[in-house]
Amino acid sequence: MKATWTNDRCSLCVRLPSRVKAALSKEAARRGTSVNDLAGSLLGERFGVEFVQSGLRLRHAACPHKPVLVLRLPRDLVEAVREHAFQRRSNLTHEVSVALAEALGVGIKIDGPRRTIPLGGGRRLIA
Repeated sequence: MKATWTNDRCSLCVRLPSRVKAALSKEAARRGTSVNDLAGSLLGERFGVEFVQSGLRLRHAACPHKPVLVLRLPRDLVEAVREHAFQRRSNLTHEVSVALAEALGVGIKIDGPRRTIPLGGGRRLIA
């Protein structure tokens, strides 16, 4: 999972279970909205942060065979998810996966996170 900040938005790269990603794509197509807008709305409702949709329509469905999805979310929403993950000793990817699975009614068991570094992690370059 990697987050890149631009002004008040964040590009968040998450790895979703294939059934969750497929359900997200299918529901976005049914609603005629983008996958990003749907995911942002569902996460905003779950974590109590307002999400303003871009209004962009679905151009193409996210490939359900690739587990990676890049979401553009407001900084406040990412921080709310990150804080929730920190309190639960989890990480962003796990919390996003669980929240979307529950919101979409995907009945799968999502194993606990392999890494519990909610405030960033990965390799650091030593100067």
